[in-house]
Amino acid sequence: MGFEVYGVGNSPGAGQEFTGRVWDVLLSVHRLLLDVAGPVSLVVGAASAVCLIIAAFFPEMRKRMIASIAFALLGLLFLYAVPLFVGLMQYLGNTVQKGGM
Repeated sequence: MGFEVYGVGNSPGAGQEFTGRVWDVLLSVHRLLLDVAGPVSLVVGAASAVCLIIAAFFPEMRKRMIASIAFALLGLLFLYAVPLFVGLMQYLGNTVQKGGM
């Protein structure tokens, strides 16, 4: 009596096969986010500049514009943090497999 996790059977090599599939998905997300991060950064930077100009000329909208800039920069932080985290996990995995650390 065995079980299957996403089509991976209950054999000794199945755990490695499943881990390999998970890493493939993580690395594809990593590549996708790195490809998207550059253009998104340009758009967010331009939008932040527009918000700063609006905040400079309209004092009544200053708090809202500063909050918008902070929200956009926080989104950029998460956009860059995910590939960084995946890359770090890949590095740690390779280091542990080689017996270092």
